[in-house]
Amino acid sequence: MADIKQAAKWMKEGKKVRRRAWVGDMSCYLEPGFPESSNIMAWKNQFFTFIANDLLADDWECVD
Repeated sequence: MADIKQAAKWMKEGKKVRRRAWVGDMSCYLEPGFPESSNIMAWKNQFFTFIANDLLADDWECVD
């Protein structure tokens, strides 16, 4: 498990990440065309904004 900084590195490598606390198969990735500084995550062609709990969490994992 890792923090958001490691999760961001994995997303920059084109990998999908998720938090252990998330239910189902939800994961997020860096959507091509979005600025890397964006706080937007993509999931199943929908976009979400990270919340404080996501940014502070240390349960991120790479799923790709």
